[in-house]
Formats: sequence, structure tokens, C-alpha cells
Amino acid sequence: MPTSSQAIAIGSQTRVSADSSQAAGFAFLATAIVSSSVLTVLAKQMTTVFSAFSLLLLSQVFGALFAGFTFGVVPVCKEFRALTMRKFLYLSLVASLAGVCGPMLWFLGLSSTTAVNAGLFSRSEMLFLFLLSILFLGEKMTKQKAIAATMVLFGIVFVALRGFSIGLSLYAGDMLILAAGLSFALGSLVVKMRVPHAQPELIVVMRGLIAAAVFCAAAPFLNVTLIQEFELLTVELFVVMTLYGFVGRFLGIYSAYQSIERLNVSTVSLFMTLSIVGGIAAATFYLGEQFELYQLIGGMIIVMGVLLMNHHGIHRSDHEHKHHLKMGHGHHL
Repeated sequence: MPTSSQAIAIGSQTRVSADSSQAAGFAFLATAIVSSSVLTVLAKQMTTVFSAFSLLLLSQVFGALFAGFTFGVVPVCKEFRALTMRKFLYLSLVASLAGVCGPMLWFLGLSSTTAVNAGLFSRSEMLFLFLLSILFLGEKMTKQKAIAATMVLFGIVFVALRGFSIGLSLYAGDMLILAAGLSFALGSLVVKMRVPHAQPELIVVMRGLIAAAVFCAAAPFLNVTLIQEFELLTVELFVVMTLYGFVGRFLGIYSAYQSIERLNVSTVSLFMTLSIVGGIAAATFYLGEQFELYQLIGGMIIVMGVLLMNHHGIHRSDHEHKHHLKMGHGHHL
């Protein structure tokens, strides 16, 4: 048996190790917040050259490459081989909703609305998931959840009505962003209902594979000009694409995974809300988009609603919440 001094030493080493892990977790979390904040503005710049269909392929392939490099191609292939046909079909449905329909709608919307609005209206996914969970999973509508959902909805409506100064004024892009939020929420609902224990990296890879398959199947009929689009890249846009792929997708998703493993899921979810503010700041100072007062007020209401939802929980357990964060981080981009 260890002596008292040895026990103290072991305990001290354990505390140091835990403190180091937590410090690393917050460092990864900060990186994830910054990466998530710049994703929308980088994607917005890429819409000046790439079509939504091309961006769909690039975004999902970047995500699949992340999973392959991080978790290893062989382990991921083994996970695929262990799937039953039933689970494979459900994962294909999830990938179609969250890896094809959702991103396609999102990129189409982004090309015809502001990055600020895209960042704010993207939060509708949480609202849709909340409502779908009540309808299809029988989850309880508590007073706190109802208040949180109402705040998110009110914030979106406030921005759409430009602070109630005019009638309903949604850009076509705004409506597409909202439709994308519904598609992402439907994908998450299928996961909750049918494949709740599927590994998040498996879902990420499946999204990339389905997106690539859809692209290859549809490209000949849609006159896609991906090669010509690459030829139009300037040095600046090439740097933007590189940052989007490495910083926004690879580093962002990797940092999110690492922070989730080292910190409480509630802490990660809470601080990731800062990416809403970061996205607005990036759109304002980097893209030079005009930031209106009604967007500020609506954004603050949405942020408070999201914080309340995270606090009171739209997921039945921390495990489910953790799974959703891993599966969904940046998936619309």
C-alpha cells in the first residue's frame, strides 16, 4: 500500500493532470468559438465564385476528411462494416437531410442574404428541434422551455420585421436559411429516434459520402462548373478557401470535439453561444456589412433564448446533448 506521502503525491499529480486537461479544454473551446465565428463570413466570400452545389461538396468533404484524419480510416471503415442495413438506411436519411438538403439550402440562402442574418436565422434549428421533439418524441413542454423557445422565435421575427418598423420583410435568402434549419432539425430528430448511439464521426463521414454521391450523380444534368470555378479563384479567394477548409472546418470541428471531451457539455454549449456574437462582429468588421440596431436587439434576444434552452435542456440527457454537439458542430457549413 502507498504511504501517506505517496498518496498525497498521487493526489497532487491527479489534480495537476485534471487542471491541465481543463485548461486545454478551454483553449480548444476558444479555438472552436473563433472558428465557428468566421465560418459564415468565409463561406459568404466563397459564394462570389462557387455555386451552392459546389460549396455543398466542398463543405461536406472537408468534414469527412476531418473524421478520417482524426479517427483513422480503418476504424471508421470497421464502424461502417458493423452497421446493419436498417441503421445504414437511417444514417443515409440523416446524411440526406443534414448533409445535402440542409447545407444546399443554407448556401443558396447565404448567397442572397447578409452574413449577419444567416448567422441569426441559423439558430432556428434549435427551435425546430425543440418543437419536433415535443411532437414526435413526446418530450414535455415546461414553462422554462416555452419561454426560451418564444424568445428565440421573437428574436427571429423581430429581425425579419426590422424591429417592427415595417411589415414582414424576409429576404428570399432568409427563408432558405430557415428551411435549412428545419432540414438540420429533421436530421437530428431521426438520429434521436432511430440511431441514437451512432458514432458522431460515422455521421460526419456519411454526410460527406452522400453529398459526394449526389454531386457526382447530379452534376452532369445541372451543368456544374466546379473546375471553371476553381480557375476563377484569385489569390485572396484561394486563401479564404484554405482558411475555410482548415480553420473553419478541420480545426473548428477538431477543437469542438476536444473541448467536449475535456469540459462539461453544459459549459461547452454555454460558451459556444458566443459564436453568434463573433459571427456578427466578423460580418461587420471583415465583410463591412452594415449592422442595424434591430439586428443587435433581435440578436441579443436570440442569444438569451439559446442560453435558456441550453440551461433548461432540449436534450433528455447530457449524453444525448454531447452526441448532438459532436454530430452537429458546424454541420450546416
